[in-house]
Amino acid sequence: MAKVQKKQHSIRAHIHNHNEFNSATDFQSTNMLKAQEGPACNKTKSVTLSNTDECDIPPAKRRRLQGALTKTLITEYQRLAWKALKENIKDKVKEADKSNLSAISRELFKCNIIRGRGLVANAIIRAQLRSPSSTPLYAALVCKIHRKLPIIGELIFKRLILSFRRAHQRNDKIRCLAIIKFISHLINKNMVSSS
Repeated sequence: MAKVQKKQHSIRAHIHNHNEFNSATDFQSTNMLKAQEGPACNKTKSVTLSNTDECDIPPAKRRRLQGALTKTLITEYQRLAWKALKENIKDKVKEADKSNLSAISRELFKCNIIRGRGLVANAIIRAQLRSPSSTPLYAALVCKIHRKLPIIGELIFKRLILSFRRAHQRNDKIRCLAIIKFISHLINKNMVSSS
């Protein structure tokens, strides 16, 4: 009981000391004393400097900060996952060869190519434009993908038509011929009808 009374008395004295400010200098000196008093004051000081001390942050603010942190982490994770998917798809398309075409198509299906269908389309079109001599190989790869996922085959064909129009408007004869060659191979493989 005596300990409780002493504690109450010290709290009253502390409150009384902090409520008597005669001037701005007294206010500043009291704040300096508060900062030097001990760990209890350091907690309040750390809250103003950084929001890492959980004991002094109100629950609503803590939830808001955690939500913002979670959103930041999720967007960062998605960005890194997208980069990894892009590199993985690009590497698989570069590795494509006559001997490993079925293995490459299986590895592409292991990736999340539904989500990265635009990445698959761009990777195949760019690889074909870099080496027009291997157009039959890339046409066969597109047909293998088209059999299982026709959405990706249609997307590749639409992007080929759009890139042909752009190349035709720019009078880029080499690019036009490479794209026409790719489209004709896709038509020969019965991926799309000629009409």
